[in-house]
Amino acid sequence: MSLRSRAPGPELTMSSSSGFEVNDDGRAAALVSLADSLEADMRRKMEFKRVRRKFVHEFIEMILFLGFLMLFTFAMLGPRDGIYSFRFNERVKTMFIDKEFPGQDIFRSFYGINKIPLFWTYMRDVLVFQMFSEQEGYGQGFIYGQNYIIGVMRVRQVRVNKGACASKLEDLFRSAFDNGAACYPEYTKDGTSKDSFGPAGEFVYSSAHELNNLPSTPAWILSYDGGGFVETFSPLDPLSTHLEHVDRLRNSSWVDLSTRAVFINFALYNTNVNLFLTAQIMLEFLPTGGIAPYSLMRTVRLFRYPNTDAGRWQMAMEIILIILIFFYVVEELYEIVQSRWAYLLEFWNYVDWINIALFAAAVGIRAKSMESAGALHLGALRHDREFGRRYFDFESIAYYNTLELNIIAVNSFILFFKIFKYTSFVPAMNMIKEAMSLAARNTIGFVIIMLMILIGFCTAAFVAFGVDVTDFRTFEQSFFTLFLFMLNKFDFDSLRASNRTFGPFFFVVFIFAMNFNLLQMFLAIVSDSLQEAQANRDADKHETIVSTFKHWVHRKAVEVGLVPEKTDRANAEAQLLGADLDDDDVLSKDEVESIFKRYEAQARRALGVTNAAEFLQHFDFDGDSVLSPEEQARLLDSIHKWNLEAQAAGAVHGVEVSEDEHDASHAHRFRRFVQGLKTDIFNESERLASLQRKLEIVGERYGLLADNADVERRAHKLKRHTARDIIAASQDRDAATKDRKTPAAPKQKPAGPGARPAATP
Repeated sequence: MSLRSRAPGPELTMSSSSGFEVNDDGRAAALVSLADSLEADMRRKMEFKRVRRKFVHEFIEMILFLGFLMLFTFAMLGPRDGIYSFRFNERVKTMFIDKEFPGQDIFRSFYGINKIPLFWTYMRDVLVFQMFSEQEGYGQGFIYGQNYIIGVMRVRQVRVNKGACASKLEDLFRSAFDNGAACYPEYTKDGTSKDSFGPAGEFVYSSAHELNNLPSTPAWILSYDGGGFVETFSPLDPLSTHLEHVDRLRNSSWVDLSTRAVFINFALYNTNVNLFLTAQIMLEFLPTGGIAPYSLMRTVRLFRYPNTDAGRWQMAMEIILIILIFFYVVEELYEIVQSRWAYLLEFWNYVDWINIALFAAAVGIRAKSMESAGALHLGALRHDREFGRRYFDFESIAYYNTLELNIIAVNSFILFFKIFKYTSFVPAMNMIKEAMSLAARNTIGFVIIMLMILIGFCTAAFVAFGVDVTDFRTFEQSFFTLFLFMLNKFDFDSLRASNRTFGPFFFVVFIFAMNFNLLQMFLAIVSDSLQEAQANRDADKHETIVSTFKHWVHRKAVEVGLVPEKTDRANAEAQLLGADLDDDDVLSKDEVESIFKRYEAQARRALGVTNAAEFLQHFDFDGDSVLSPEEQARLLDSIHKWNLEAQAAGAVHGVEVSEDEHDASHAHRFRRFVQGLKTDIFNESERLASLQRKLEIVGERYGLLADNADVERRAHKLKRHTARDIIAASQDRDAATKDRKTPAAPKQKPAGPGARPAATP
């Protein structure tokens, strides 16, 4: 088969290796120029298609993820009341925590309680009075007139057993103690007292199971037993009854040296905003003397799906969210099946599974919280007159709700962090992600060293200042305090007041070592990583989503007539990249025509073809009148081989080629030779396979088909001979390419009169 020019002149015949054979030096020069330009443009075209396919896939993923993220945000923020939830909590704290004690010489409130008499003052004159005094609105049983008190207020005490002192009393101090002197140790689980006490053993211990409590209750300093000695205060009783109750407890020494903690629990409900409030007021009685007060109040929306449009929308969003989570689980399992062990090498896969695990944990905790709320039977007890005589355990519900919110908070951060995964096709976002990756690899060892030095400083600070400086009272608190030192938030006066010599010395050494050295080195590593990522981005000359989007917008603007079509050289590449008119991955005859418009004259002279159909016919191996991505890759290989052969032929015929072309290394030519050889063998194998299939069809139809073994043996023999011919032809082509590197003789100046003729090189 040959492609002949319609115009008279020399011709290019088909070669067994490259496809065209050069017969004169003029055609060789034209083919060199055409091959260089066409190969570069075709490679840009293929790169553009690759980037576009990747962009379409990643853009769809990004849109789906952003939709999921918006749904998650609305579903999680829906039950949260950003206005009244905080105000409700703040007003209750103002009533029970910030309220000033009456009859005191100085201002004193809840956090000023430091001894037992002040505890009884708070119980009688603040807590009970504020809780059960008649107020405006609905009257008794309501706080602020419209916040309903659910059940009784419960006061629970945890005690320790009287025990032996840590060491024998020295003779010097024996006279200061009675004969019955005893010690009351710090709280431990094994040392919890369960013995009845008070007048005639009136106060009896109840276990956590009997009280429907959690096994352990955390306070500010320690965690305590969920059981204890319980007293209740009902909203159905008048204020005078509660005051008498408090006085009786005080006279009976309900709180004494054995007391280690007192927990006060009550719950409120506001029907106006559909919010519950659970309050837990804690006072820890220290073995060193004094009291450590602490309060914790949480607002909870137990009725998440009221019979309103908002409630129904909330339920629908959460159901859709669970379905999408299930879809993501199936997708991850499918990726595991497809990728197998390669799945473990992708960082984002681990992030996805952490995300899914947190979702599953949040759903499980939500179910447990709803189960606990259902066990209270609030709806069935609304008309029960003894409703105010029972205690409803909102403590566990508040615990589950807080745990769920913590998990959702972590999951929210992970979800928004995954934006880097789905926007990596944007150059700026990809640069930031690459900078973070480089910084992470470069700072692992540095962070470990920095952490070890910081722990050393924490140990020194805790030992030196832990006795009298609040910020260093524990090792953990010392760590966070020194971390704040690194952010230039410190209290130098407290260090100097604690130790006039070592305090300033410690401060100067820490600031110099951590802030002036290690922290600056850390910032320098991050800055270098960002610069390296920027340099990598600038050095990458491939098509990006930005350039792809610009070409697409320009082409669409030209199609609708908003922008006139430009034909200058600067915009030729944009026209070429827009040649895929129907936005698929193949090139049809019309699309090939759009590419060859720029090279029509060169193609006519160098290849002897007058239109794209003739050219397309040669490289369309499957006969579907379009060039698939695989056929486009073969076309590029063929173009490069034309270039090499044309340059070799040009050297033989004396055609000048560029100096850069002469400087191509032998290794590069060898790689191109091997690549071309592989392509030729693959093309011939496909042709033989196609021929074999056609012969089998004809043989089956007319009964002329030999056995399969014979067919395969003949096809294998034919492939072997064909491959041998291709290798021989390719070696001849490589030898011709090497001959091109033989330097030509320099041109001689015209000889003067009488000069001897120059020798012929």
